[in-house]
Amino acid sequence: MWLLLAILFASDSAFAEFAKYPAETALKNPAAPVRMETSRAREFRTVLRREAVVGPNFNGHYRIAKWGCGTNCIEWAVINLVNGSTWFAPHPQSSCFVPEGSIENAHSDWLESRVDSRLFYIYGCSKPSNRTFNRRYVYEWKNARAALRRVEHLE
Repeated sequence: MWLLLAILFASDSAFAEFAKYPAETALKNPAAPVRMETSRAREFRTVLRREAVVGPNFNGHYRIAKWGCGTNCIEWAVINLVNGSTWFAPHPQSSCFVPEGSIENAHSDWLESRVDSRLFYIYGCSKPSNRTFNRRYVYEWKNARAALRRVEHLE
């Protein structure tokens, strides 16, 4: 019962926080082709193109794309669907190795974003833990890049 209340309270507070950071303009036309101006964009061109055609999942006209980079690892980028530019995260994100039978946290995905907000969360791990994720990185999209607002410890 207490766990359910904690999850519901966290969801309500996250919803309120997303609302404090309204999105830029919504995508009105089909997504622009992803620009392949950098070696990283060319290296990940397939996943970037595949993600871009799905449409926005963040901040009105952006798509946060993620892909695996090994066990318990993702890389991620933000695609501007209006002009096709891509901003890449400076480093991959890791989750914790969770032994079978251990307690896991309620949150099971790497990121949370909303199309109506410029705020997003990336979940990760910074040390051994009995949870899949023990850190939440809170970012705001500002000046065409992800600005880290704070890191929350989930343990």
